[in-house]
Amino acid sequence: MRNLLLLALLLASAFQTALGDVFGDWEYLVSNGEATIVHYNGSGGVVVIPSELNGYPVKKVGPTYPPDFSGPVFASWTEKNTSITSVSLPEGITNIGDYAFAYCSNLSAVNIPSSVNAIADLAFAETGLTSIIIPESVSYLGSSVFVRCTSLTNVTLPYRFTAQIGDLGFKGQLATDLLVNALINSDAFVSALANKINGAGGMTNDLATNDTFVTALANKIKGTTGNYGIATKSELTSALTQSRTDGINSVISNPNLWTLYTTNQIKAMVMGDLLLTRTNNGQMVLNYDIEQSDNLTTWVPYQAMALPLTNLPTDKAFVRIKLKNQQ
Repeated sequence: MRNLLLLALLLASAFQTALGDVFGDWEYLVSNGEATIVHYNGSGGVVVIPSELNGYPVKKVGPTYPPDFSGPVFASWTEKNTSITSVSLPEGITNIGDYAFAYCSNLSAVNIPSSVNAIADLAFAETGLTSIIIPESVSYLGSSVFVRCTSLTNVTLPYRFTAQIGDLGFKGQLATDLLVNALINSDAFVSALANKINGAGGMTNDLATNDTFVTALANKIKGTTGNYGIATKSELTSALTQSRTDGINSVISNPNLWTLYTTNQIKAMVMGDLLLTRTNNGQMVLNYDIEQSDNLTTWVPYQAMALPLTNLPTDKAFVRIKLKNQQ
């Protein structure tokens, strides 16, 4: 019995050494005076990761593969953690390791402090995140960090990671929104894209002239999940031509639905130069006179305005806008 008890104590000691030290809900390893969290044993809900454990500053969540230990920190390989709903990371933590929060299906919110500089592969894979902000401090994002995060609709991502959108796990409309946002707001990304397009062989004019290239780019952007309104030059030309043809055919086939004017009549209705003046409070105002007519020939003033066009006469067949006469 004494030998069995001694063996049990030795096994427990070896098991504890393999997993690391335990402090409250946390199992951790210490290296160079810094703690790395390797497992969470708490009850879930709102989880606040401590800034230090037993006097050691927490610098990393993960890795998930210390000696003799496997599986994500907050969930095991064989069972998804459904109890964790949000996680707060402390300022001072620098790394989020592989699979750190993977498979926490009800984890909807995580704050990432500005001290974090690296987020490893699949760190948030298959979580319930709805939004995430990646701070500018992050210089490395691993592969498939957000893969199969089907509830994720709002992402703030440093523009330098835009080229990795697909590799990070973003798909569909979210991926398109991130790309469009970078094209609109990041001169550096646009310049990098232009340089990539130009390349060593020179493709400067392809976006404007090469339908095959534009089609390939459009297909790459929209992927297999659906069309997001990207059209090539030939598609736009065809649509405009078809619209003009449809309009002509509609007038010919349904003349009673249309009012036809001569060229001179149309010229008389054309809006000429308009006058913009600046008010005392600095706003620009459009000044115009409204005239009305029953016959497109004789016009009489209706009202002079410097406001949005409202309250037009309802008893006249024609209304036109002219430049307001200034004294």
